Amino acid sequence: MAFAVRLPSRYSQDSNLDHSEHTMSIPSRLCLALAGAILSFSAIAAADEPYTLVQGKHGAISTYGSGSDNEELDRLKRTSIGPFLWFRDHGKSYVIEDRALLARADAAWKPVQALGQEMSALGKQMGEQGRQMGKLGREMGEQGRQDRAGEAAMTAKARQMDQAAKPMDSLGKRMGELGERQGRASKEAERATRVLIDEALRTGQAKPVQAG
Repeated sequence: MAFAVRLPSRYSQDSNLDHSEHTMSIPSRLCLALAGAILSFSAIAAADEPYTLVQGKHGAISTYGSGSDNEELDRLKRTSIGPFLWFRDHGKSYVIEDRALLARADAAWKPVQALGQEMSALGKQMGEQGRQMGKLGREMGEQGRQDRAGEAAMTAKARQMDQAAKPMDSLGKRMGELGERQGRASKEAERATRVLIDEALRTGQAKPVQAG
């Protein structure tokens, strides 16, 4: 049985419009709400599905999601003659090989790659600084096991340790800043990649992956 929801009387008095224009049954409203929920869930599911941007036969530039099919990707690397973007949409695998779209994807991820390289170089500096501090710590431990004649040397080592810790603090702060920037750049690259994936699906430039 359908129950009608009517608008307040001020909308119906002296009106020539059909009352059906002002009413909608509860089942109809529920159907519309359910359809909207299904569409929203579908969009969320698609946004969470994986993709991998591959440069030739030498591995991935960027991978999103945990459902990437490594076996399928390895097969595509062997059979493709150039770079490609592999992705899943509602469980179905596709590949994009259009050079213009791939150039856009590559451009979207370049800032992330550059920041990653900078973080890697900074990490090496932090590693070297950490090794120096470790060496000083071992020397201080050795001095601590000696008699009081080693107190002056112990004090000197402590000063060296304090000096060595200062660059580490600066490097750590710099690493944190780079990490925040990379996080923002990754979100923007992710958004841009999803946009071009949607475009490729609409225009037919995304080709279904044939089973191997």
